[in-house]
Amino acid sequence: MIKMAGTTTDGRQIILLGLSEGNLQRLREKKPIHIHSEEFHIPDIDIVIMWGETEDALAKELGSLIGPETTVVDHRGEKKS
Repeated sequence: MIKMAGTTTDGRQIILLGLSEGNLQRLREKKPIHIHSEEFHIPDIDIVIMWGETEDALAKELGSLIGPETTVVDHRGEKKS
C-alpha cells in the first residue's frame, strides 16, 4: 500500500491510499485494513478499508468495529441499521 497526505492544487486536503494486489487479497479474505491517523499527523481519526459483496454485508460486518452512536450510510445515501 502507498499512503499520502497532502494538499491538492486548489488547496483542499487530501488523503490517498493506493492498494496493491496483496491489499486486495487481504480484503477479499475479510481482513480489514486499519490505518491510524498518526501516520498522517491528523489527530483523532482512523481509516478502515473493508470489502464485501454488498452494502448490506458490509453493514453487518461493521457491527463489531463501531460504537452505537455511529451512523452508517450506503452508496445511495440510505442509513443502515
